[in-house]
Amino acid sequence: MSFLRLERAVAKLVEDHERLLQDRESLSKKLAQRDQRVREFEQELVQAGQRRTDAVKRIDALVARLDEIESEIMSDAAPVVAARGK
Repeated sequence: MSFLRLERAVAKLVEDHERLLQDRESLSKKLAQRDQRVREFEQELVQAGQRRTDAVKRIDALVARLDEIESEIMSDAAPVVAARGK
């Protein structure tokens, strides 16, 4: 009778081992998919950072141009104001 018990225990161990191998394979696939998603997110983050940098440069250029226009307007308006004061 102990031989039958041992046989059942071995069969259960084999069954558990096969299930664990399947679980490991499944987890490995999920991990590979997750790693791929992380790489994609990292790439998107780099691209978003570049777009942000580009936008900041364009905004800075626009602000600088507005400052130039304002300076031109102020310098053109100064003689008019001086002439009115006379």
